[in-house]
Amino acid sequence: MEQEKELVKYGKDPFTVSINANEKSKDWHCDYNCKIVLGDGQVLWANLYKKNDTWIAGKIKDPFNDKIPF
Repeated sequence: MEQEKELVKYGKDPFTVSINANEKSKDWHCDYNCKIVLGDGQVLWANLYKKNDTWIAGKIKDPFNDKIPF
């Protein structure tokens, strides 16, 4: 019998990303929140903005480094 693969835990397992849409209350709030998990387990956060129909851009922040402003 073939062994079942474990399900990927996006935003928790190494080399995964989880993107969630925001319900914006202000126009300047980000459109999406993003959690990025690197191969060594380091977690990064991103605020993403929908710039047009085909382009989403944003800033990445290390949650343990407060010197990077959003």
